[in-house]
Amino acid sequence: MSAFVWKHGVTADDARRLIQMKLAGDGVAQHVTWNGNRFTASVGWGFILKVVGEITQEVVRLDQISGPMTRSIITKSRDELASLFPDGYELTTTEDAIARR
Repeated sequence: MSAFVWKHGVTADDARRLIQMKLAGDGVAQHVTWNGNRFTASVGWGFILKVVGEITQEVVRLDQISGPMTRSIITKSRDELASLFPDGYELTTTEDAIARR
């Protein structure tokens, strides 16, 4: 089960582009490594923060969030994704399971 899932309501390419622009604008793009639509974000060699996730055609999925900032990352992710994708919403566990099929 994913740590956090947001249904974005746009194409995967558009979602990735918007997220990358936001990260660059916030000055944190250098902490994110992309492999297609999969990403890893790391601060302090992963001791302070590590996030692993993927952007699919339907959702932004954070599969792993670790470090002492986990709760604040989920809250910030929710706020930022709501701003980027105002027609989107956070998926529940059941919806997450369906979206992963």
